[in-house]
Order: sequence, then C-alpha cells, then structure tokens
Amino acid sequence: MVDAILFDLDNTLTDRVASVRAYAQRFASHFDPRLAPIDESSVLCDTIMRAYGEGYNAQRADDLNRSLPWLDQPSSAEIATHWLDVFPGVTAARADAKSTLTVLRDRGVQMGLVTNGGAEVQRTKIACMKLGGYFGSVIISAEVGVSKPDPAIFRLALAELGVEAVNTIFVGDHPENDVVGAQRVGMRAVWISSSQRWPVDTVPKPPTITELIQVLAHVPAAT
Repeated sequence: MVDAILFDLDNTLTDRVASVRAYAQRFASHFDPRLAPIDESSVLCDTIMRAYGEGYNAQRADDLNRSLPWLDQPSSAEIATHWLDVFPGVTAARADAKSTLTVLRDRGVQMGLVTNGGAEVQRTKIACMKLGGYFGSVIISAEVGVSKPDPAIFRLALAELGVEAVNTIFVGDHPENDVVGAQRVGMRAVWISSSQRWPVDTVPKPPTITELIQVLAHVPAAT
C-alpha cells in the first residue's frame, strides 16, 4: 500500500540541463558587454553547467569568475548575487513532472516535497514550475532548521500528511541525502538516476528510475 510519495526538488522534479540553459541566456544578456567574444553559445552553457555541477558547488561563482574570458571582471559576489536573483526564476521542471504528479493525484496518493536550501530560492523554483498545488506538505530546510539526511526533516513531512513511513515512498537523486535518509526513517526509496552516481560503498541500490513517470510503476492504480 502506498499512501503518500515525498519528492526531493533539485534534479528530481527540476530539469538540470534545461534550467542551466535558460539561465545561461540570462547570464549572457547581463554580462555580455563585459566578456570577450565566445564563439558558440554552447561554450558558455557548458561552462555554467560545469560550475553548477550537481547543484552543491559552493564555489560556483568563483569557478565562473576564473573560467570565463572577462574583459571587465566582476567580483565573485556579483556573480553569486546574479545567480540567486535569476536562476530560481528560470527553473524548468522535468518534461514529465506535471503529468506524473497529475496521475498520482488522480490515484488518491498524497504528495509532499522535502528539499534542502534557502526558503525564498526554493519557493521561487516551485512557483516557477507551477507545481506547488500538488503538494500537501512542503518542507524546506531553511524554514525548519534541519536538513536532509537528518531523520527529523522527513518526519515533519510525514506528520503534516498524517501518514506512516512504511506506507510512504521517497523519490530523490542524492544517494545519501535522499535515499539513505529516507530509508533511515522506514520509508521506501526510489532513486532517480540523473547526474549523480551511486556510491559503491554505500547501502544496496534501491529501485532505480531514469524518468519521473516511471515512479508510477511503484504505485498501484486504483481499482
């Protein structure tokens, strides 16, 4: 029985590549007068993609500052501010996100979101993707003072939805924060494999999907 599904946000519901491409256009528009000519737009996009990494690179602004051909070099703080001001508002959802969430809602499955990050940034991403209405619980680490993989953040979502861990699935891309964290509180985990690699020295790999729509195979349809 599946009463609820909890989702991670970044790289689980969001489309990492599409989001970075959209941001690269805004970055180019803003900083182009201060950059030497770049032969192809894909070069800038690829540079930003490398700096973004898995979304956990605290040195992202420094990396962009060092790796781009600046004529009038901004400070890393200016690049970081531009990222925080612009990137959340151009975040793209996975192509199958809305259709997947719609089917789950129609099957009577409660849904929640558990994400690490700043409150304004993460809520802007959710609003940009127009997915907030699907979730009965949205837990953001900065708002509750605890981050994944701490069991407490998962328990907050379970309590808000009024469901038991044993009847709940967690879907996420990060092996430790999402999969192991969810399993520690008794939830079943589904790993969405995207840019992350599964560490060979951790717990056995859980059921794995490459597209969000594939999670439906783990949730029985109503009869």
